[in-house]
Amino acid sequence: MAAFDVVVLGGGTAGVHVATEVAGGGKTVALVEAGLIGGESAYLACLPSNSLLLSASRGEPWEDAVARRAEVTGGLDDSAAAQRLNRAGVQVIRGTGRITAPDTIEVTRAQGAPAAAGGTGSRAAGGTGSGTTTLTYSDLVIATGSRPAVPAIAGLADVDYWTSRDAIWASAIPTSLVVLGGGAVGAHGRGRARSRALRNPAVRSAEIHIQ
Repeated sequence: MAAFDVVVLGGGTAGVHVATEVAGGGKTVALVEAGLIGGESAYLACLPSNSLLLSASRGEPWEDAVARRAEVTGGLDDSAAAQRLNRAGVQVIRGTGRITAPDTIEVTRAQGAPAAAGGTGSRAAGGTGSGTTTLTYSDLVIATGSRPAVPAIAGLADVDYWTSRDAIWASAIPTSLVVLGGGAVGAHGRGRARSRALRNPAVRSAEIHIQ
């Protein structure tokens, strides 16, 4: 069992900032994240979306736009972000946390993630593998963020569709597109498609709607 002053559940923008600042104040901090350190904005929303919009505004070929997207996001490699947290004094634990008591969290480690102190499993002494890690804390910060919601539309489950995460990493330009949701991410998706439709004759007749 590993004891920390603060445990942060979620390694998105908010979680990373909180963990870094608290560690800078001399507290022991663990950050639990099963996905990408840095969260939605850096890999699946703002940065890649703005990169694609910039490429479209410059009239760059799709192949160049895709290359730029990979460059600005590090190709979905968050190792540099995790290393920055480690240098700041934050212990990064790859996995999903579950509160089991007022001061205790059980983390189910992501496959291949290194075990933290107090872990269980065949490689808990410091290697990698599946298993659980128990953490205790004085303070808990919940910064788990969100994920795209799939609406209950009849027939939707029977067809291929993208979530916003799929769309931002699409390998080809769609010939038509319906966007469900008019928030920032949905509006960006519409803008990317419209920009490409105006510049690429193959998709000039793209159907673009926001509902």
